[in-house]
Amino acid sequence: MLLSCLITGIVCLLGTSFHPAFHIAAAVLTGAGYGLVYPVIQTWAINHSSPENRHAALTWFVVAYFVGTFGFPVIGGWILVGAGKEWFILTLAAIASLELAAARVGSMKR
Repeated sequence: MLLSCLITGIVCLLGTSFHPAFHIAAAVLTGAGYGLVYPVIQTWAINHSSPENRHAALTWFVVAYFVGTFGFPVIGGWILVGAGKEWFILTLAAIASLELAAARVGSMKR
């Protein structure tokens, strides 16, 4: 549900040139989606690891977060400059959709 909220917020960015309400909807949906997804994923990763591997799971989660935090501006900037705003937004939506698909596949295996 939260990933769907995030994806909807990202897609709302495409409508900002049509009406300012899209900008408000994008900010609210993306902020709520991402703001709540991060701690849920972190908690899931820790709770679904064995007790002796919890410290390693937390460490790798933080490492992956920092790689994304510092790698995203480089790759995102390259897409934004090279392909434009629309492709940047569509790329973000595609990545979030892949994450949603992975979450659904993972929940079906439980």
